[in-house]
Amino acid sequence: MTNPTVTIVPHDTTPGKLAEAELQFTDGPLAGLRLTHFGIWRHAITFPHTYGFIDSDARVRISDLLLDAYAAVEGLAELAAVR
Repeated sequence: MTNPTVTIVPHDTTPGKLAEAELQFTDGPLAGLRLTHFGIWRHAITFPHTYGFIDSDARVRISDLLLDAYAAVEGLAELAAVR
C-alpha cells in the first residue's frame, strides 16, 4: 500500500490554527477512502472525534505524515513548535 495523498489548506482565521488537512487513499484496500477535518495547530494535531477508533501508534504515524506535508507546503518555521 502506498502513502495517501495529503491535502493541506492553510487556515488564518482562527488564532493558533495553521491549517486543515485531509488524507485520500488512491490504491490498495483503502482506495477511495477520504479522511477529512484534521487540524494542524501551533502545538498539536487534532483528529475529528469520529476517528476515535484510530489507535495511538496510527495517530502518531498520521500526525507525522500531516506535519511532513505541512512542512513541505509552508516551510519548517512553524513545524518546530508543533513537534
